[in-house]
Amino acid sequence: MSVPHRARARIDHLHLYNFKSFSEDHDIGPFLDFTAIIGPNGGGKSNIMDAISFVLGVRSADLRATNLKELVYRKENEKVSDNCRSTYVELYFYTEEDEQIIFKRTISPTGISEYFINENKQASDAYQETLQRFNILVKARNFLIFQGQVDSLAMKSGKELTALFEKISGSDDYKAAYEESKAQMESCEENMKTISNKLTYLTNEKKKLKEQKSHAKDYENLINKVKALQVTYQLLQFSILEREIAGKNKQVDGKKKGLEDARIKKEKSAVGLRESGNNFKQYEQELMNVIDDLANKNNLILIKKPELNKLKENLKQFQLRIQAKEDSLEQLKTNLDNSKKRSEQMKNELIIFDEEIQKKLHEQIQELKVDLDETQKERYMQLKKEAGLRSFMEKKELERVKRELGSKEMNFSYLKQSHNAKLEEKSKLDEDISGLEQQLNRKNDEKSRFEEVRSDTLNEIKKATMKNEKDKERELELVERLRMLEGKVREYETVSLVKKEKEKEKTIVADMMRQNKKVRGFFRDLVVPIQPRYSMAVEASLGSILDYLVVEDAETAAFVHTKLKENSLLKDIVVLENVPEGQVNESLRHQVSNLGTLLPDILTYDRNYGLDKAVLAFAGSRVVAEDINKAESLRRVKGIRQVVTIDGVTIKNGMISSAPSKKRFEKGSQKLDILVKETEDIRAQLHDLQQSLRGENTLANLKQNLVEYENKIASIDNEIAGMSEKMQNLMGNRKDLIKDTKAIENQLNLLQRQISTQKDQLFAIESSISSIEDSVFSDFCRELGIENIKSLEGKGLEEANKLQEEINRLRQEYSKVEWQLSSLNLESSEEAVSRMKSSIAKDKSELTKINDRYQELDKELNKLKDAQAQLKSSEDKLKEEIQRMKDLLTSQQDKFDKTLKACSILEKDLSNEERELEHLYQQKQQRIEEFQMKNLDVPLRRTDDDTPDIDFSGLDVKYVRMSSEQLDKESESIASLIEKESKNLEQLASSGKCTFNQDKLEDLERKEEETTKQLEDFNRLLNDAKANFQEIKEKRRFCFMNMFNSVEGAINRIYKEMTKSSKNNYYGGSALLYVEDSDEPYNGGVVYSPTPPGKRCMYEMEQLSGGEKTIAALSLLFAVHSAMPSPFYILDEIDAFLDFDNCQLLLNYLQKVAEENSQCIIITHKEDFFSNSDSLIGTTFLPLESTSKSFSLDMRGYGPKQMAAI
Repeated sequence: MSVPHRARARIDHLHLYNFKSFSEDHDIGPFLDFTAIIGPNGGGKSNIMDAISFVLGVRSADLRATNLKELVYRKENEKVSDNCRSTYVELYFYTEEDEQIIFKRTISPTGISEYFINENKQASDAYQETLQRFNILVKARNFLIFQGQVDSLAMKSGKELTALFEKISGSDDYKAAYEESKAQMESCEENMKTISNKLTYLTNEKKKLKEQKSHAKDYENLINKVKALQVTYQLLQFSILEREIAGKNKQVDGKKKGLEDARIKKEKSAVGLRESGNNFKQYEQELMNVIDDLANKNNLILIKKPELNKLKENLKQFQLRIQAKEDSLEQLKTNLDNSKKRSEQMKNELIIFDEEIQKKLHEQIQELKVDLDETQKERYMQLKKEAGLRSFMEKKELERVKRELGSKEMNFSYLKQSHNAKLEEKSKLDEDISGLEQQLNRKNDEKSRFEEVRSDTLNEIKKATMKNEKDKERELELVERLRMLEGKVREYETVSLVKKEKEKEKTIVADMMRQNKKVRGFFRDLVVPIQPRYSMAVEASLGSILDYLVVEDAETAAFVHTKLKENSLLKDIVVLENVPEGQVNESLRHQVSNLGTLLPDILTYDRNYGLDKAVLAFAGSRVVAEDINKAESLRRVKGIRQVVTIDGVTIKNGMISSAPSKKRFEKGSQKLDILVKETEDIRAQLHDLQQSLRGENTLANLKQNLVEYENKIASIDNEIAGMSEKMQNLMGNRKDLIKDTKAIENQLNLLQRQISTQKDQLFAIESSISSIEDSVFSDFCRELGIENIKSLEGKGLEEANKLQEEINRLRQEYSKVEWQLSSLNLESSEEAVSRMKSSIAKDKSELTKINDRYQELDKELNKLKDAQAQLKSSEDKLKEEIQRMKDLLTSQQDKFDKTLKACSILEKDLSNEERELEHLYQQKQQRIEEFQMKNLDVPLRRTDDDTPDIDFSGLDVKYVRMSSEQLDKESESIASLIEKESKNLEQLASSGKCTFNQDKLEDLERKEEETTKQLEDFNRLLNDAKANFQEIKEKRRFCFMNMFNSVEGAINRIYKEMTKSSKNNYYGGSALLYVEDSDEPYNGGVVYSPTPPGKRCMYEMEQLSGGEKTIAALSLLFAVHSAMPSPFYILDEIDAFLDFDNCQLLLNYLQKVAEENSQCIIITHKEDFFSNSDSLIGTTFLPLESTSKSFSLDMRGYGPKQMAAI
């Protein structure tokens, strides 16, 4: 399909598959240097341009589609979502070296796009990089010119043209960075201005404070002198207090030593109690182990005893069996000897019987009724012999039948005897089975009774175990309860003591108030909250301050101090005249107004007493908040010393603590007696419970009984198992016996039928023999004139019958003896003797094994019985030892209770001493807080355990040697001196030149230094921002101007070429392109002023005619494209609004471009264009096939005549 071209980069042809209106496969081309695409509207012309744009990577939004799947071919009324087709476009491109490259882009049925170069899959970026190598810039779309773009360009303002140049030049990529760096630079300049103003203000303020500093120096020196006096006074006060604390510490140490000794005794008794308890438990455990071992031995004995009995029974049975077999062997031997003797006798008897029969026959001949001569006798004998020969088989059969009949009658007799014996044996077995069933029932009943007892014992063990566990849990509960109650008793005793002291204090203070009106009373009675709900907050915030004694002046304070000392009381005294004047901090009040209230604002008091100063001094910087969240917020406000919530939670120095609740002590005195009584009850319960736990071990006895019951049940189970096994054997024997009896009965019935049948056979054979004899002797009888041979034989019928019976008897006896002789199987008897000997030898071997096992088991059983006896002895000894340990444990418990009580008394005494010591420490801490509240420094030091303590190193040594009374006098002297110097301070303060805030000066200097540093930092940031901005600005300007200069250099030439025609003598027009802002051209507009041919001045675009605007816009587009030339251009109906002359101008220019530089592909409706093209591609839509179809024509072979004909 390719057509040879001169070597330059170009599009050769396209291959479409299911793209837009093109169904299935379509090859479109060739695309020559100047190709025109024509066709009716809707035929698919623009779809070809979209296909080229698509394969080059243009976005779907620029291809008249909202998403990629809309680019896939679909039939009319078919929804995009229902379309399951895929599509692809292949662009066959030739490089300047005439190398073919196939660019391919696909869309899958799911809407996924992929790129290929020569069928090799590529990433989008790699695909674009390959196109850029051939100067095909998809982003700038330097290969596309369409009518809408021309119209848009003709209507663009200067700013819009600037935006166009920004986009195509790439300077737009720097726009965001430009704006950001510019904003950063402006921000730095603004910050520099602000900081500079701030630095000027700080410098002026610093100058003013330095002027105040010199005036305040004298005032500060006097303050230091007063502070030094106050420190000395403080140290003297603390020295007095330290001496009291040291004395109290000594008393506490003595109490502690006594308590420690008592605790050592208690610990020793506790150790003894624990050891006794452990020994008791150990012996109990040993007893339980012995009981378990004893039970195990009993179980083994019970298990082995039945086995031993069984072996004994087996021995007896085997011995009896062997004896029976030996007796049978002897009998067999005797029978064998007898049989041998009998065999000889029978042989002799047979001979005798044979001779007797011959004799009887001879007598029978002699006794014939008719006298016969010798011839007749001889004939008679011959006939007799003949008759015997002829009836030989019948007689032989007769003898056989008689023998079998005799044998069967004998077997019948034997079987009958055996049957009767079996019946007797069955009857005896039935009796044995019945007796055994009764024994089994009795044993099962006995087992049921023991199982019920075992079940009851198990329940009792479970209850006893649960009781023990509950008792132990109860013991722990009681111990814990006792410990808690003892603590409460000590607590309430302390409360009671404190309450008594309070009542004593109140009485003494009331008496002093009556004696001296200047004694005002306790601070808590003079200052109360305005509402009850603030009570907890006031209590938590002021704490021990509420217990201060308030007096008006120092003289009254001395009076009160003397009275308190006389009554051995220590109280802090507030002298109202010494409390410095103060004012409410209105600024602080305003700061906390949204979150809380200043403590003085919720207090009410008599202002005539001069309490305002005290309230402000103690509560002025304390704040009350509604809840903990607001308190947390207030904590960060400067000037607040303490924050407390309404429910008493205190925040001070970053620490959160709850207020000490006193409600639980309000009825302490009433509850003390109840608690003491409850403590004694708990002690009694605990004592009883411990005695119960260490008492008779019912659980062990129950477990021992349970073991015995289980042993009994196991023994009965063994007996039942033996009986059941014996029952099974008996039932098996009975079953076999019934089977044998039934078999014998069947044999008897069979023999009875066989005997009856053989008797009938015997009669028939005898009749047959008589018939044969009658037949043989018939002629002989006729000659003798007798009826038959029987009438001839014998004297008479009776004698003949008797003789015949005798002969028959002899023959029967002969047959019987002969059968008996044949039945004597001597070989089988000898074999039976041999088998019996072998059986006896086997039984004796088994008997030896059983006897060995019996002896071994008997030894084991004897060992178990010995171990059982030893364990029983150990059990008795352990029970005695447990009883002894029980008595020892009771003794140890009594001893422990006594030491515990002694410790409790000493702990109470120590607790009282420690409370008094703690009170002294609290006084010390309260004084420290009071001095700190007055802004007086308390000299502190760190002890070895890193806790704060008073530092007396600044106190003169002379005070150390003074007594407590001397120190009191010295303290009063120093207090007078402090009062005098304080008045001097007031006079200096009234001058107004003594105030100087060093912190403020230092703060200003610090802020000045910080601000100077900030100014330097922002100056560096500004320089960096300016440098960064300038760099981005230069890059942006370079990109813009580089493109602009290229377009500016080409616009006049292109416009002149576009406007040359014969009408203006081929001079053409001129065009001017410039920027309004040469420094930052992208901030201003781009001015494009074309001058059409024949005009004398430059015009704005809106002043031109439609065709002139189009030519001017196209000239600018071509100039832009010439700055970044593409190997081909695709123009979509850009000639639509041009008249004939302008079309000729555009055609001339495009033909020149196609010939010199780049391939031109134009979609057009104008004949001038397609008639002068090198290649013509036509498209149309085929409704029947529902697809667009393309047609290609190489126009180079057609001249003007051919075209005219077309």
